[in-house]
Amino acid sequence: MNDKRYFNSKTTGLAFLNEVSEKQNSEGATLKAKLSALIGPEDKVHYERMELYVKGEQARDVIQQLRGHLNDTNKVTVSFVAADCKAHAFIVQKGSNQGALRTYQQGSVIYI
Repeated sequence: MNDKRYFNSKTTGLAFLNEVSEKQNSEGATLKAKLSALIGPEDKVHYERMELYVKGEQARDVIQQLRGHLNDTNKVTVSFVAADCKAHAFIVQKGSNQGALRTYQQGSVIYI
């Protein structure tokens, strides 16, 4: 049993689950989820891109179950708790917003 205690900065919210990916490494499989978190008043919502490593048994189980429902016609909405999110910036490389500066949050989803 793991008796470690952690101090985390936590974020809660509602988001669209956009993509789930899994990579094998020396420690096993790493699951990553890309979300679009809803922010702002309901009549003028904007979306914050989040790239979160899936931590915790419950979050992993739920993400794996929802993974099969992701496609072009279904929107999967989740309520989530993320820990230790940090902002990252990037420049859009192609499309109508090429050259624009954008941000995303990176951290760990610990509960869905």
